[in-house]
Amino acid sequence: MNKIQIEVAFLTADEALFNSSISKFREGQVGIYYAPTLSEFKNIIREKTVNAIILDSDYCANIFGFSAENAVAKLKKSLEFVVIIVILQKENYSGQILKLLEFGAHDVLTKPINPRIVAEQIKALVRVFSQKPKRHKKYFSSRGDFIIMDYPARKCHIKERNERREIKLTKIEFQILYRLLQKKDELVSFNDFQKNLWPTASSHKEMIHTLHQLITNIRKKIKGCPSKIENLRGEGFKLS
Repeated sequence: MNKIQIEVAFLTADEALFNSSISKFREGQVGIYYAPTLSEFKNIIREKTVNAIILDSDYCANIFGFSAENAVAKLKKSLEFVVIIVILQKENYSGQILKLLEFGAHDVLTKPINPRIVAEQIKALVRVFSQKPKRHKKYFSSRGDFIIMDYPARKCHIKERNERREIKLTKIEFQILYRLLQKKDELVSFNDFQKNLWPTASSHKEMIHTLHQLITNIRKKIKGCPSKIENLRGEGFKLS
């Protein structure tokens, strides 16, 4: 198997942070390029085969002119197959992580970062992200067809009062509900969710907290539907 060549654009105006990361990234056979401005970032994208982006949230306003969440959304749309990692100040972490993941970030880290570990995380993410997509069964439905999901089209319909209507789910909400439908009436453990949706999560506890918040959002959206998401305390969730 050919070794994947990894190239990373580091969007930050913190030159000291970038310089302290160069040697550790190169030791891990990961190329890293400094992008303190939007024009320099565009040049890197044009000239290099960028596999991943590290986005320093402290400088998003200076580089893009808007928030980290909007930056992630725009990058995800224009660079669909590029891994996006966001780094935050610790005090902002709990308030922003969910939004950043919903907008398309693959991982969220906090300062101070360990460049050696970050380089390995990027390699793992790119390795997974670059794999040929699995063929998914087109439709999955709950017992009684109260929920029907079309995976390729990313559409979800629920049945309430004998009427069927489409509900809008974020990408991560869709993936969670889809996983529950795949194993309907069976427990989907916290470890299963982490393995399939957050393989590089640095904190299992934080992942569980995020999952509970997302499940709450999904429950609100399917409230009128007879199908329910059960919480098996300390174990995971199941759809019944």
